Amino acid sequence: MTVHHRPKPFVMLILDGYGISFIQEGNAIAAAKKPVMDRLMKEYPVAAVRAGGEDVGLPWGEMGNSETGHQNIGSGRVLYQFLPRINKALEDKSFFKNEALVKAINHVKKNKNAALHTMGMLSNGGVHSHINHQFALLQAAADTGIGDRTFVHIFLDGRDSSPDDAGSFVKQLQEEIDKTGAGKIATLTGRYYAMDRAGNWDVTKVAYDMLTKGEGTQFATWEEAVKSVFKKDDKKALENAAPMIIADESSPMRTVQDGDAVIFYNYRSDRARQLTAPFVDPHFKEFEVTKFKDLVFATMASYDENLKADILFPDEAIEHPLGEIFADHKLTQLRIAESEKFAHVTYFFNGGREKPYDGETDVKIPSENTKDFSKNPAMKAKEITDRVLKEIENDAYDVIVMNYANADMVGHTGKFDPTVQAIEYLDEQVGRVVDAVLAKDGAVLLTCDHGKAEVVINHMTHEPSTDHTNNPVPLMYISNQTKQDPAKDAAALQQILATPIGFLADVAPTALDILGLPKPKEMTAQSLLSSLS
Repeated sequence: MTVHHRPKPFVMLILDGYGISFIQEGNAIAAAKKPVMDRLMKEYPVAAVRAGGEDVGLPWGEMGNSETGHQNIGSGRVLYQFLPRINKALEDKSFFKNEALVKAINHVKKNKNAALHTMGMLSNGGVHSHINHQFALLQAAADTGIGDRTFVHIFLDGRDSSPDDAGSFVKQLQEEIDKTGAGKIATLTGRYYAMDRAGNWDVTKVAYDMLTKGEGTQFATWEEAVKSVFKKDDKKALENAAPMIIADESSPMRTVQDGDAVIFYNYRSDRARQLTAPFVDPHFKEFEVTKFKDLVFATMASYDENLKADILFPDEAIEHPLGEIFADHKLTQLRIAESEKFAHVTYFFNGGREKPYDGETDVKIPSENTKDFSKNPAMKAKEITDRVLKEIENDAYDVIVMNYANADMVGHTGKFDPTVQAIEYLDEQVGRVVDAVLAKDGAVLLTCDHGKAEVVINHMTHEPSTDHTNNPVPLMYISNQTKQDPAKDAAALQQILATPIGFLADVAPTALDILGLPKPKEMTAQSLLSSLS
């Protein structure tokens, strides 16, 4: 396939959580009426690309996620993600010699009144954290003689892993505590409070006050606390669980205090930033905080270059990501998404860079402050589209990178009908963008970061599925020059989508190919432009 001119605008349209599956049951994408996407896939070149596991730098079989997906899309290479990096350090035992970890432990050891606090999402989902890393921290505390002064603060998942697994995870944790002789479970709360990323500081304050003031409902044991959550007939009760305090004679077991050390073991940054900020930002003003003296705060990964914490696994430099190449060639670029996915089209797409490139404008459309996006499946897709259409009409940007969150965020609720509605609404917005781009003789490169909405109900268990999938995702090139006549029939399209020809990292070289820009040697993936069917 040959591109005869540099299209303007060139729109990279990312549908978050829009995977490919030919299983009909529980598949909101298959059930939705989506005339736009159905027509585009038949009329324009398309392929399936792999979006999970080793193909995106995750362990074999690990489901893809938004951070990993956008990093791969923006970097043009398969990136070795934090999960396998940390796991490798555990295997070769270098984890226990980690400088930031040793510093936190030694800080506690030198002061007999100090405590070590570990906090993070207790899950085997592998998206934000992994339960094995919590176990490793307990082992480190036991090996260094501070096990009796180690307190565990649990953030419950229910999204990246099955809601039914929470009790098992906490039980496994207690077994590890018993085995190592290190740690006590001090608090529990849902990820809704501890891991907000949309600037809902009132929500973050609830988790902060739990950790620092012991505010929450008191329980004598963690078993009682977990049981209280499962009493609610609500699949989202787990991730929305309000703070629970394990009391020791009617007092919180231990809160964060002067002279303590805290290790936040989530390795994905977007949902860890807000809770980290009140601990480490001296200029924090979103709510009243305690100014702790002599507090050591360590994080598993770098959450934000402006948050001064000790980092166990710093970012590895990503040279010449797509955004930098656009800037080097003087192309203006717009990055736009609602709050839930804003970091993905900016920070993650740019390979972990906080500062926009020259000529890059970042626009965040505020997401709703809600525990349940199924109540409004449209989310902020229309507002994103309206802004994009305005910029297209004004010929304001050479490149637009945009994300629609609907398929992912509504799909995560495990509610089928609202997810179908989200897909149908999304279809309308995609049509508006494509029509505007084609009217300007521009081009759209449409892809997705990982699967989700194609499996809202597990077809084997018939239960709601709230986690991501390992399915491939579409990659489609839409322009006036590439419209196919005759269009593909349904059988031909299914054969194309059933046979992935590449992986997400191939998106960046494909974009450069379309724009006629050279691919740097650091981009090890390949353009799929000539392979799209």
